[in-house]
Amino acid sequence: MPPIEHPDIRPRPSADSDEAQPRPLKAKVPGNPLCPCAEQQRLIEEVQRHLVLIVELSRAISEAVASRNENLTYELDRQVEAELGRNERALGALRQHRLDHGC
Repeated sequence: MPPIEHPDIRPRPSADSDEAQPRPLKAKVPGNPLCPCAEQQRLIEEVQRHLVLIVELSRAISEAVASRNENLTYELDRQVEAELGRNERALGALRQHRLDHGC
């Protein structure tokens, strides 16, 4: 049976194709002392803080589930979901910074 083709899915480029090469960084933004950049480092550290907290909360949920503490499980799960949202926003800010400034 031939592979199913989907218009939004492209095969991965081979290692020696031009598409596989990393794209060059954009030029620095004149007059922006934060690029590259203290701002990018701040955003990276923010994402990392969220990820560490998600790991810690996940471990706590695991322990709460094992001890059959439903109230704590529910509360920790709520906190993880909130932290995941904060992490997504931080990742979005980092991604946008990199797009805007080529960092």
